[in-house]
Amino acid sequence: MIALNDYADRVAALLERPLFSGPHIGLAFPPGWMPLIETLVAAIEALPGGEELRVRQTKTKLGGLRFRLARPEISGDKNSYAEDPIMAAAEELITVAETRSEAICMVCGEAGDAHIADRHEMNQLAAAPFTAALRARGLGADVW
Repeated sequence: MIALNDYADRVAALLERPLFSGPHIGLAFPPGWMPLIETLVAAIEALPGGEELRVRQTKTKLGGLRFRLARPEISGDKNSYAEDPIMAAAEELITVAETRSEAICMVCGEAGDAHIADRHEMNQLAAAPFTAALRARGLGADVW
């Protein structure tokens, strides 16, 4: 598990990268996914033309990472990006990372499984963080 100070430093370092220099609508970096996100960011930046891309949003949805990019020179929806080779290459990298996130605990980074929390939220959690989350809510592991 990432120590809190180390986590804060890693988030700050990510936000200083050129990929994060544009406007965004929200950024979420679960600590267990930091190595995955850092690897994804480095891979996108290494693409020919990757320096032209900007992160629009990172979030969790249905227990997985969602990572959205924009290219300031191009306006339009995701379909208009399909013809852009830089965005197409980045989307391939993003798809791999999003798929991998679905098997990684968002808290500790170990192998995780999907768990429903608070009726509307699905999270990828390893057994220990999931049990701790249940206990914090006054519940036992028998509720799932």
